[in-house]
Amino acid sequence: MVATSAELQATDSEIIRMKELFDAQQSAYRNAPMPSTEQRIDQLKRLKAATIKYQDQLAEAINEDFSCRSKTETMVAEILTS
Repeated sequence: MVATSAELQATDSEIIRMKELFDAQQSAYRNAPMPSTEQRIDQLKRLKAATIKYQDQLAEAINEDFSCRSKTETMVAEILTS
């Protein structure tokens, strides 16, 4: 599947939202560019929990992006490896 340029056009509100998210990421990095080992371990544990909690939704979104990608393939290639 190939997207057309019309399909790739973001709305103004989407662009504003992406800019807000990018600005928030930059600010977070400036405030704590080198988190402690304990903070990083905590963040990784929370990422793992979220990945497990939302694995079905992640697999569904990847399936939509790839147009008919099997859930099993996504679980092995994306979720398990993460």
